[in-house]
Amino acid sequence: MSNDFLERFDVFWSERQPPRRRRMPDHPKVSGILPLGDTADANERLLGLILDRRCTALISSLYRWQQTGREIPAAGEFWLCTDSGGRPRCILRTEPTQLIPYRSMTEELIRREGRESSLRAWQERWRPVLFSEARERNRVFSLDQLMVVMCFQLVYFERDEGEG
Repeated sequence: MSNDFLERFDVFWSERQPPRRRRMPDHPKVSGILPLGDTADANERLLGLILDRRCTALISSLYRWQQTGREIPAAGEFWLCTDSGGRPRCILRTEPTQLIPYRSMTEELIRREGRESSLRAWQERWRPVLFSEARERNRVFSLDQLMVVMCFQLVYFERDEGEG
């Protein structure tokens, strides 16, 4: 984590009040900036779903996590999410992260991600990604490929002026 990040977070946290009826620590330790999507568009879409409280889980393949070299977030960690321009927008607190085989994903978990309305739609989106990842590793797609399901609580956010 860079000093820039720490300075941005200090300003972000110190200038704002926590949500009503919620007692937050004076200054929680932030584990880092949580990447949201592979592109600026994907980042903005996911951030919008999080800020609208429609997304309470992020789902990715274990292989993608391993490619980044990052540790999978542990329960109780605080993570900062930024917009595509790098401006802090919200803080998430992670719940226990689960590793679940692709074949065992459920409608309930999919709905927490806030993107697809059905398990079938989610599978149609992920299957080509998982086939491609398997090919990159000279493997064959398997229904047992592990998915990382990181559930979280939105504990603080700020909106751009003009947002609803």
